[in-house]
Amino acid sequence: MRRLPIIAAAALFLAVAVMYGPPVGGVWNSPDEAANAFWAARVAAGEPLRVVDDIVELGEGAIHPRSMGVVGDALVPGSFPGIILLYGVFKLLFRLPFFLYTPILTALAAFCFGALISRLFDRKTGLWAAALFLVHPAVLYYGARGMFHNMLFIDALIVAAAFFALRPLRTLFGAREAADDALGGFILAWALVVRTSEAIWVLPAFAVFLPFAGKGRWKRLGIAVLGGLVPLLIFLRLNATLYGSPLRTAYAPPSPVAAETETPAAPSDDAGEAAPATLLPFGLHPRLAAHNVWNYGLKLFWWQSILAAAGFAWWLFGYRKASSPQRAYALVALLTAAWLALLYGSWLILDRFDPSDVTIGTSYVRYFLPAYVAAVPFAALALVRLGDLLRKPIVVPAVVIACAAFGVHLAVFAGDEGLMAVRATLEGNAAKKVTLLSFIEPGAVVMTERFDKLLVPERLRIIPATDAGAFDAAAAAAEYEPVYWYGLQPSDEEALRLSGLADERMLDWFEVANPAPGEAVYRMDWYGEDESVQDDWTYDE
Repeated sequence: MRRLPIIAAAALFLAVAVMYGPPVGGVWNSPDEAANAFWAARVAAGEPLRVVDDIVELGEGAIHPRSMGVVGDALVPGSFPGIILLYGVFKLLFRLPFFLYTPILTALAAFCFGALISRLFDRKTGLWAAALFLVHPAVLYYGARGMFHNMLFIDALIVAAAFFALRPLRTLFGAREAADDALGGFILAWALVVRTSEAIWVLPAFAVFLPFAGKGRWKRLGIAVLGGLVPLLIFLRLNATLYGSPLRTAYAPPSPVAAETETPAAPSDDAGEAAPATLLPFGLHPRLAAHNVWNYGLKLFWWQSILAAAGFAWWLFGYRKASSPQRAYALVALLTAAWLALLYGSWLILDRFDPSDVTIGTSYVRYFLPAYVAAVPFAALALVRLGDLLRKPIVVPAVVIACAAFGVHLAVFAGDEGLMAVRATLEGNAAKKVTLLSFIEPGAVVMTERFDKLLVPERLRIIPATDAGAFDAAAAAAEYEPVYWYGLQPSDEEALRLSGLADERMLDWFEVANPAPGEAVYRMDWYGEDESVQDDWTYDE
């Protein structure tokens, strides 16, 4: 019964994931999720991770859904392949829906997390750390939205650490403990195949604990490296096959043509001018980073922040009595949080029409996930010490229950990006998708900036922009296939801009449908084509 808090928290976590995690009518809530599900399904079916299409080649890199890339005449994955390969294999073996794999792995990782923190601090702290981990709103939210990479990445790091530190296979193999290190190395390397961009802090973080691996540390390191070679070789081979070079990733595929891309500009800081682009690709903008850390690192999950700060202060007060592994962990947690704050905090992310809105669905939350999880043990330590100080055992479970209530409220019920609101949106989008697919032909090309997730995977010929280059691709495609524009009903000024871009390329621009209030579908045809198509393609609600 001593594990009852973890079991109860896991049950709550899994219930939220099962209720709010599935797609509706094949519609996911983000292009990342839709793309990962599409490619994982191809892995499960034994199909290649590329879709050859002459129209895609004709677009010279402009025709592709968001979160997918273009290499030559083929669509390819537009992100790191770890989740795609793993869940594709899981689907082949277990036949479970894709949305279930991350929640199951996160629940298992929670038990590993509790065991690790028990070893690092004490059993009670480990027990409550595991429970707080599962009811953290960011974990609840991205555990339910399991086709993002981020939660799987965290799960893999925790499980890898458990194999290195706890040696669970020792009971099976006796003195032959190399299996723990080999499997730990394999899982750690796979975590980096899931999110390769995080290697810059993950590898140093694990290296900090190498001195605690005992006299055979170098042998253990060698075995772990050998275990990690398997995912590494798979990753390099896949990169070479898809992108033309083992060292080229999905985030930098070979460009079919030289093109200018517009990226959101962050407020200018002098420090950003000297930031190495390879280490800080978004620049170094301390004021923007501080703003994002306050909003997403501290204020959004304020109860967890207060507990973690109190626990860290308590631990710091007894620093002289702290063990060396505890000191190493505190150092890694602080440096990791600082790095993530500077790296992702310096990025001006425009997920929403109003970027001033601070919501759990904004990408900063998933990028800051490692920092949230690293702070959880100190939050648990604060609770345990508070319970001991007050000599009232009921205090700890009562506070954890309150944290669970806050977490579920924020992750599920609060705002327009809570899981309940997302679910309602998906239900509406599923009905809308049926309407769109009924009149947009399978071979059509669709220009849309934000609504491709309603069309993928049934329609993959997407132009995810409305600039001059996008209209160039539309004009080229219009010689062979129907071309549409789909989005929010444009204002008079925007409609004039769009029709002007079409007219410059000798394309007629005319409205053919209104799939939902405030939305419109336009068709683009070459001048001189039979304009009776306007009547044929008009959709009446």
